[in-house]
Amino acid sequence: MTFLAFGLRHGYKPAPVSLLELEGRRPDAVFEKQNDTLAKRHHVRIWRRPSLFRGRPVWLAAATHDVDITFLRKQRTFTHRVDPRIDLERGKIVDDLAFTGQVAAWGLIDRPPAPRDAATSTGDRIETDGRIAVVLFRP
Repeated sequence: MTFLAFGLRHGYKPAPVSLLELEGRRPDAVFEKQNDTLAKRHHVRIWRRPSLFRGRPVWLAAATHDVDITFLRKQRTFTHRVDPRIDLERGKIVDDLAFTGQVAAWGLIDRPPAPRDAATSTGDRIETDGRIAVVLFRP
């Protein structure tokens, strides 16, 4: 079905999502929001951290926006291409969370050691301002 949805350029709700790891752990939750085709969708992967902030759990998330599908000849498989402007996806996640009415405050924190441009596993470039969004939810 995934191949058929790709060929017809339409959505496919149960399409697979790669379970990328953080510090050797798979995400605790993975969500996706489909656009009009399988090639274009938003992903967010969420990990619970062992620490607490003001007695409440801390979660980390990584988000990407798939904008196309490409064929990897060497691996003989299809994969998504990611929008290189990953800060736009960070903003979308914050906006989506704020829309719920459950955000008490949010801000951006500089991460000086974070690279400003890098490459994905397929060699596509990604760029960022290096900041991380911090969101505090209502109790």
